[in-house]
Amino acid sequence: MHSFDKTLLARLGFQDPDRKESKHSLACQYLCRENVAAKVWRHFFDADFVEDKVECGQEVCLTKGQHQYLSIVGFLDVVLHSRQRKVDVVIEVKIGRVDVAEIARQMEVYRQFIYQQSSGPVFDEVRWLVVAPWQFHPEEKQLLKSKGVETLRLGAAFDAYCVERAKAKPDFDEEPL
Repeated sequence: MHSFDKTLLARLGFQDPDRKESKHSLACQYLCRENVAAKVWRHFFDADFVEDKVECGQEVCLTKGQHQYLSIVGFLDVVLHSRQRKVDVVIEVKIGRVDVAEIARQMEVYRQFIYQQSSGPVFDEVRWLVVAPWQFHPEEKQLLKSKGVETLRLGAAFDAYCVERAKAKPDFDEEPL
């Protein structure tokens, strides 16, 4: 791999071993399910998910610079976006346990660049969330909260979703090329 193939986060020494973990992709897809995304939305806002016209994006590219100076900072795992409310909820998914200080640093790097996006309007308000399958220790939660990052835990419903997806047969209705 060439140095120009790496994101800014990778060059800064951040490693995301979850990228190779299929449960990471499943978690992102799970968080974009309407009923799950609505629960996440209610964690932050006392508002109706459908009324707020929330859209869910996965693996949203975060960049800095323009034209020949454009470089990738990293990828936001999940973004819940409401044009009506003019707010984004950025969700970082962690499947394998990582040091909470590394999560805080990663989110701080994202925070530095999210308001500088050249790809279009970025709203005034961004909420930050880390979702993981383990329970965060109260001191870990406090550290993240002091950095403006909330935490939620993936639970039994996510485990059931993973089992359901593993059992699902692919739908081969589309014509091959």
